[in-house]
Amino acid sequence: MSDFDKIQIPSMKTYFNAFRHSANFMLLVDHDGKIRDVNEMHAVFINQTRQELVGQSISEIFSIIDPECDTPVQEFLENIKEQGFVESITTYQRSPEDTRYYHITIHYDKETNMFIVQMSDCTEKENLQIQLAHSGSLSAVGQIAASIAHEIRNPITTLKGFTQLLKVSATEDSIRYIAVIEDEIERMESILGEMLILSKPSEKKKSVFSLEVLVRDMVSILSPKAVMDGVEVVQEAELSSTPLIFGDPDKMKQVLLNLFKNGLESMQTGGKLTIHLSEYDGKLILSVTDTGKGMTHHQVSQVFMPFFSSKPGGTGLGLPFVLKTVEDHGGTIAVESHVDIGTKFTMTFPKAKQGVSSPLNSEQSIIS
Repeated sequence: MSDFDKIQIPSMKTYFNAFRHSANFMLLVDHDGKIRDVNEMHAVFINQTRQELVGQSISEIFSIIDPECDTPVQEFLENIKEQGFVESITTYQRSPEDTRYYHITIHYDKETNMFIVQMSDCTEKENLQIQLAHSGSLSAVGQIAASIAHEIRNPITTLKGFTQLLKVSATEDSIRYIAVIEDEIERMESILGEMLILSKPSEKKKSVFSLEVLVRDMVSILSPKAVMDGVEVVQEAELSSTPLIFGDPDKMKQVLLNLFKNGLESMQTGGKLTIHLSEYDGKLILSVTDTGKGMTHHQVSQVFMPFFSSKPGGTGLGLPFVLKTVEDHGGTIAVESHVDIGTKFTMTFPKAKQGVSSPLNSEQSIIS
């Protein structure tokens, strides 16, 4: 008897247990696209019961993970038969606060005429790649800003000095032109300042403060503009305790102003800006939702990249600043948008530990 003959072939039960207890989500699909079996990870990956899945078309799974998927099932399966194997990475919005990335592989087994679908969660890997790309972009911005800041600021200072001198003997028409020049100089300084903010490490001027108070203060600042534009601003809160966070209130004010202004500027008369603050599992969740023109999928994917802007005259530095500041505060930010429906930004922050600093009470204002 050869050594090969002595090898003990695993029982069918062994293969079945490997399928059943895999850490990945696995499905067996027949030639008609019907799900014949799933393993125990169905509840973890898509929060569906076995009874809800078995007997259904595989298209049901794809529509849950990717609502925009509209490829006919039979056409899709025929392509897999020809290739034998396909793979892809799909983004699954499990909840407004939870975006997952699933690596999906589908094998076709000619002997059984069955399709083996396997999904693995690669969210952590994808997030690391996004963070690396983001860090690289900010590093490039920082290098550009550092190299040109000195060269730009010197002529700007000279221009500002001469415009002041020209005002002394300028005619009324000339003063109007000088005002335009001063506005453009101010805009140049603002853009340079935003670039430098993105490139500089976060300063350690942090304290404990109420996110609810901060939101209320920033809304009061923008309320006159909202009234003039005919936009309704709604504040909502579902809190069981004072929503304290540890960070830099000045930078957080700028974050909120950026998001609120973007929302207001995207809407016409009759629009609605909703600001909702809640808490879950030791975290604070702040969402800013508008009923504006919305963004395409491509715009959403690029929205936090430096210099990308969908607004005429926009610098494309506001949202990268928002992302950097939120991350500096230990938080996360996600965006969901639909064209002609609106946009929703959702931020999560860890609640502050008691005793870190003297927090502001819920009645104090933190407008500076």
